[in-house]
Amino acid sequence: MKRLFIVVVLFVLCGVAMAQEKALNIDVKEKVLENGLKILVVERPGVPQVACRLFYNVGSANEVPGITGIAHLCEHMMFKGTRAIGTKDFKKDAEYNEKIDKVVRRMRQLEKDEEGDAQKLEELQEKLDELRAGQKEIMIKDQIWQVYSQNGATGMNAFTARDFTGYIVTVPSNKVELFFWMESDRMANAVFREFYSELSVVKEERRLMENSPTGFFFETFNAVAYDAHPYTHPIVGWMVDLDNMTLAKARKFHDTYYVPNNAVVVLVGDVKADNAFKLAEKYFGRIPRGEDTPPVITAEHPQRYEKRICAEIDTQPLAIISYHVPSVKHRDVYALQVLARVLSGNAGRLYKEIVREQELATSCNCSIMPSKFPGAFTFQGTAKGKHSPEEVEEAIYEIIESIRNEAVPQEDIERGKKQLRAQYIRMLISNEFLSYLLAIGEIVDDWRRLLEAPARFAQVTAQDLVRVAKKYLVKSNRTVGIVTQPRKPAAPYLTVRVGTVPRTPEAEAQVGAMKGFIAQQVPDINVRMDEKNIYIEVGRFDLNDKEAARKRLKEIQEHQMIKMLPSPPKIVTVGAPEEKPDKPEEKEKLKPPADIKPY
Repeated sequence: MKRLFIVVVLFVLCGVAMAQEKALNIDVKEKVLENGLKILVVERPGVPQVACRLFYNVGSANEVPGITGIAHLCEHMMFKGTRAIGTKDFKKDAEYNEKIDKVVRRMRQLEKDEEGDAQKLEELQEKLDELRAGQKEIMIKDQIWQVYSQNGATGMNAFTARDFTGYIVTVPSNKVELFFWMESDRMANAVFREFYSELSVVKEERRLMENSPTGFFFETFNAVAYDAHPYTHPIVGWMVDLDNMTLAKARKFHDTYYVPNNAVVVLVGDVKADNAFKLAEKYFGRIPRGEDTPPVITAEHPQRYEKRICAEIDTQPLAIISYHVPSVKHRDVYALQVLARVLSGNAGRLYKEIVREQELATSCNCSIMPSKFPGAFTFQGTAKGKHSPEEVEEAIYEIIESIRNEAVPQEDIERGKKQLRAQYIRMLISNEFLSYLLAIGEIVDDWRRLLEAPARFAQVTAQDLVRVAKKYLVKSNRTVGIVTQPRKPAAPYLTVRVGTVPRTPEAEAQVGAMKGFIAQQVPDINVRMDEKNIYIEVGRFDLNDKEAARKRLKEIQEHQMIKMLPSPPKIVTVGAPEEKPDKPEEKEKLKPPADIKPY
């Protein structure tokens, strides 16, 4: 499912001009059912809509080696229906699920056997195809989506993060009961039909990341940064674990974590709290309390030495430096957030000194993502022109050293505080984003701290910034990643080119700034440069794998962001003496969609 954090970021960047003090006066009504489910309601009469959120206190951090990716997979499976939704005949549907599971497990056994019976495998594949066809005849595909949309709901989606899994939808005020019925049914009676077919979809997501040179690098960097804690593995999981995933493992994971006492419901909008609490009791109250979920025991041990990872990738050279920092519950997180804001942005020291004055980089910033468990304070800079990522790295260290030894000017601190305060207030004004923040805040800590944050930021002093810089931004506590371009030309490969821009300093800066946003939407994106141009490309395929390249091209052509580009994407060969579009595909695919007018 789509990751929605980028939407929050865009909202903050766009800004809204509204009364700030009023936004902080938020009356959150809270109720906890006997089974442990917590409900938070903010009454905001006006527009007859309610932003509804159901968040579970489970994410990739709750996984252990052998089942990585299972939280994300369960999120996918929650859209397949329940005992009552998604099938015309539940009994027969359940029989199909069990039979398909047995056939797939038997096929896996034969595939692992070096002397496996090829004929038997072929027979089992035919049996599997027959079972799947039979199940499809009694399925009602995407019925959850249909029921919601037919009742006026919008924005239905879900996402998996390291610390939580969230399910979201906005419903008309008179359809709040539909939300409680639907989500309680999904919690109690989810049916993982088409499990192995959906697993193939998730594995394709895994392949897209592996085919993205920079995507795979950042995964590797993260795995190096964390030695022990589950943050070390990617949300989508490792392929070896996905290859060995079973229906039984997924059901067990769901039954363990998808319980009332491990979830929070948030409603913000035109709704009465008393009515919402009655509906929660009516629908969720009938679900028994689950056993206490297993705690995440393994903690990241203190790092003693700098760790480095170097990679040669056909992309823009960059440096990334990550320092271990405490969880969101620690008081130092507020000072670290102010420090990140002071250093970042067009008015921040990273941009002013490294990008504008020294012209070492096209972009340079830092960030901290508050998390349930100890997280990271990360710097990233993209080298410009002939400059190396090592030069960018050293320039970042010089700024860090100056902060450790000299007080940050008060005017810079006040600017950072005001920006953070404005960010929080803008998000609190919106029903959609307030519901996100309350749900996430409750899962990772306590929703009350959310409303305290602006006051906590205001208390941060120049001495606090020096203190946290000296405590956390030290050599022995960091992991460094350096990406340089290959010394030898890479072997030719196919890719889907979505854009070509003449290479200028301005273009380098713009592409560098946008790359993170684009990567959120298209995970296997890659930015590559030569002497004349900047190329924005998706995927990397062997020369003989034209079918896979054409499949990816077709997927990209349907992406809303790609449809807004002035020229359509095309398949090209990179690394050949002359890069040329893939001829068979060019004739058919280079026509823009009928509903898009060229610039």
